[in-house]
Amino acid sequence: MKKFKYLGIILVCLFVISLLGCNTDTAGTSDESPESSIEGAVDYPTKPIELYCPSGAGGGSDIFARTVANVIAENDLCPQPIVVINKEGGSGTIGYSFVSEQKGDPYVLSITNSSFYAVPLAGQSPVSYKDFQHISLMCQDPLFVVANSKSDYKTFEELLNYAKENPGEITAAGTSTQGEDALSFYAIKNSAGIDIDYIPFDGSGEVITALLGGHVDIAFLGPSEALVQMESGEFIPLATTTGTRVDDYPDLPTLIESGIDVELAQNRGLVAPLGIGEEEISYLEDLFYKATQTQEWKDYLKENSMIDKYRNAEQYGEESPNISGIYEEYMKFIE
Repeated sequence: MKKFKYLGIILVCLFVISLLGCNTDTAGTSDESPESSIEGAVDYPTKPIELYCPSGAGGGSDIFARTVANVIAENDLCPQPIVVINKEGGSGTIGYSFVSEQKGDPYVLSITNSSFYAVPLAGQSPVSYKDFQHISLMCQDPLFVVANSKSDYKTFEELLNYAKENPGEITAAGTSTQGEDALSFYAIKNSAGIDIDYIPFDGSGEVITALLGGHVDIAFLGPSEALVQMESGEFIPLATTTGTRVDDYPDLPTLIESGIDVELAQNRGLVAPLGIGEEEISYLEDLFYKATQTQEWKDYLKENSMIDKYRNAEQYGEESPNISGIYEEYMKFIE
């Protein structure tokens, strides 16, 4: 009987040990579960992401937005498509206001351009950079002063001389009343003391059409916007607003070299409505960073003479007040 008694005790002990072993394995699984749970807590994205462009089709902002979407699609960087939607009007006000109203929605994004900063400073927008969650700054876009090749001037100096000799005859086109184009225009007008008129259009496509048709004499366009016409010889670049000459156009003078104290480059990035989760912010900034590392993106920058400048969400958010300050300084030129 004692043998059976001891055998029973041994069996009980073995059973307890086995239970403890199972509990230890379960505890190990439990330690990993929170990580798995956190990683899978945000199932994003589960549907297409809408990327709004607050200007018309065919312009630099539209090209930028569609390039971002196409690069991501071509490289399978996102399980869901990014759908570009043009929501133009009010120098960007309509599009930006709409996106800012979608608070907490990570499926609604917007590109940024000059009007993102300049229009609010002019008191013409109910929202400013403070009303958005910054995601990524992608690049900078130089601005050119271009003329129709049929015009009577082929250089920026000839343009200034013609304007002085023919006051009130020259008209200039741009896509905003407060962006780099307008700021550059009024700086040129005030600095050179010439009488020319500025006509704002809703998008670069309209500006190009107006210049091609001879309805305006000069225009302010980015290389990506006027590239086709410049390569075909229909447009002649006269000057650039950047502080230094653009690498692909070494013979093109800057406004500063021409005696006009202006240095501007358009910052292009992406923002979301306020209130989206940290996980979504992290996902999106990582997504757009990966896009900048692709060969397609590098080709886009090279082909359009754009400046490579990536900033993540935190960095872009910190830089926005400085960018806004630059625009505020130049707003003094606007009449």
